[in-house]
Amino acid sequence: MAIKTVVHKVDDIDGSPATKTFTFSWAGYKYHIDLNDAHAASMKADFDRWAKLARRERYGGRQKAVPAAAAAPAAKAAPKAAAKPAAKAAAKTKAAAKPHRRVTKKNGPSPSEVRAWATEQGIKVADRGRIAPALVEQFLAAKAAIKAAI
Repeated sequence: MAIKTVVHKVDDIDGSPATKTFTFSWAGYKYHIDLNDAHAASMKADFDRWAKLARRERYGGRQKAVPAAAAAPAAKAAPKAAAKPAAKAAAKTKAAAKPHRRVTKKNGPSPSEVRAWATEQGIKVADRGRIAPALVEQFLAAKAAIKAAI
């Protein structure tokens, strides 16, 4: 016995046979739409209009977004050999100017305070890692009770 599976793409606008599938993102969501040639041309024209005015984001998330006009290759680029040392020097200067900063929470008790308190209370707590929010709440409630008693 043989099985034959046939997939027919249908235009999502009018139900006619679709010839193209488009993938796009909008407001943080990714979408797929199947369109016939006429609707595909209309969608392409609409997107081209907005893309000319928008900034282009490169994949990987490490590079900054650049204007779409700047993303297009220049007609005459500088020789690569001459551009490399200058680019490396600029990258080193930027790296030296912006040291890596550790993000810290500005409010709430320090983890070492909570761990010390929990150990005094006989509560098991790991030496490293994130402290459970419930334990932090217990710590804050105990400190508040001590302040209220004074």
